[in-house]
Parts: sequence; structure tokens; C-alpha cells
Amino acid sequence: VALRLRPKRPLVGAFAGWSLSALPALALLPPLPTAAVAVAYGVFQAGIAFGNNQFDTVLQREIPSHLLSRVDSFTWLVALGLSPVGQALAGPASEAFGTDAVLVTAAVLVVVSCAAGMATPSVRGITRATPAPPLASG
Repeated sequence: VALRLRPKRPLVGAFAGWSLSALPALALLPPLPTAAVAVAYGVFQAGIAFGNNQFDTVLQREIPSHLLSRVDSFTWLVALGLSPVGQALAGPASEAFGTDAVLVTAAVLVVVSCAAGMATPSVRGITRATPAPPLASG
């Protein structure tokens, strides 16, 4: 899909794909059957793969090669660094506010943060690179 879908603004496409991360939390709200949860999780994974593809392509194009590994490691730290904190807080938050409220809040936070990313001028300002002209034969 990432090879065929080439958004004009690839980081907007990345945030759109990442916004699908809200689906599994919403699918866990009762009374959806297990199959619906599985489909939501599959769509979420496809969104993550698409978003990461778009993001990595921009990263490789925009960041000088001698800084790429440093910048990429920082992006992964930011992307995954707070995950254990959220997981540690999920149980106590569910006890205090109820599981449904925590799931809805998580989904809303995902969508709002992705929308904020899409609305950022510097994110919108990065456009897809124009493809190189075909090589002349012979």
C-alpha cells in the first residue's frame, strides 16, 4: 500500500496512518466480538506500517546521512519512551475511572495528537519529492 499510496504531504499521511492507533482501544469497548477487535488491530497495524514508511522516507530524504542514525534513535526514543508509563498507569486509571473511560480517553488522545501533528505548518510544508525523470535508453 505504501508503494502505491503516495500522499502529496507524506508526513500528513504518516500522522493519518498513525491515527488508526485509536481503533484497537475503541474496538475493546463492549460489546464488539473478537473478530471485530482482530480486524481493528489489523487495520491499526497497517496504519502504523504506512505511517512509519512515510516518516522513514522523509527522514532519509531530509536528514544528512551522517546524522541519520542519531536522529532516528531519538525519534524512536520519543515514540516509544512513554509507553511503559502509559501501561503502568492504565490499571490504576481503569480502577479509578472505569475501563471504558480509559479506552475512550486513549483513543481521543491518539486522534487529537495526530490531528495536531497534521496541522503543524512544518509537517504540512514537507512535500513528496518529485520523481527523477526516466533514464534515456541507448
